[in-house]
Amino acid sequence: MTPDGVSRVRKSKGKFAFLLESTMNEYIEQRKPCDTMKVGGNLDSKGYGVATPKGSALRVIGMAVVTDCRIRGQEPADM
Repeated sequence: MTPDGVSRVRKSKGKFAFLLESTMNEYIEQRKPCDTMKVGGNLDSKGYGVATPKGSALRVIGMAVVTDCRIRGQEPADM
């Protein structure tokens, strides 16, 4: 569990490391008491998830944008 792992890192005085998802790691390291840090790069990259209400036209549009970006070799955030 993330809170338990972060707590153990903080109490270990440098003798314990905890692997967690990069977005959560970035969030935690910017929160007080600001005593954790990310070491090295991400281990892998994740895909994008698109959440819409069932039957929404946004699903088709969102999937089309993500597919188009992948075809062009871009990340959706680059558009």
